[in-house]
Amino acid sequence: MLKVDPEKHKELLLPFLKGKRTSNAVSELVGIASLVVFDGHLGDDEISFLRVWIGQHQEFSRDYPISELVSLFSGFGSTDPVSDDLRNRAYQFLLSISPSSEEIDPLDAHYAANPVIRFDGKTFVFTGDLEYCDRRKAESAVLALGGLLTESGGYRKNVDYLVVGKKGSSMWANGKFGSKIKSALKDQTEKKSDVILIREDDFVKAMLRSPGKRK
Repeated sequence: MLKVDPEKHKELLLPFLKGKRTSNAVSELVGIASLVVFDGHLGDDEISFLRVWIGQHQEFSRDYPISELVSLFSGFGSTDPVSDDLRNRAYQFLLSISPSSEEIDPLDAHYAANPVIRFDGKTFVFTGDLEYCDRRKAESAVLALGGLLTESGGYRKNVDYLVVGKKGSSMWANGKFGSKIKSALKDQTEKKSDVILIREDDFVKAMLRSPGKRK
């Protein structure tokens, strides 16, 4: 196996390292774009921030999409006023490279990874619109497999699994989660509950694999 010495093989490593840095810079710009377009307007503070960011990433000025941003602001000094036309073109460009709300799951960081889901004696609560079936059928499946439900389907600290519907809610894209999710995340943070947030897909897979009491 070839052992690469960073000093001796610096020239060989440079293209790889440059590519990695470029990828990181592009990912950073895409993240910035998604935040900037959130309110539907490109403000003066945001433009100033973008100019500073461009200055800090000059080595990537020929790499798309950074090159496009550089081109938009080329010829404009840090104190030059920005026309409405440039502001609109810059906004449309940032919008074009930012992930759409459908592509972003704002709860992604809170879901259990590869969860082991058990039904017997475990309490389940559902939130959001389900894709696989309606909520009543999902709750019936939990009971058939030996699981439990809370009264009226509300969230309680003794809940073991909060199942988040795949269709979610139109409000979630803006970070405005319902009371069940907010309560569960708060209890997790304050260590007041061992509730596990799981995706509908994981729930369905566990339900189909379960050797429980289902007829």
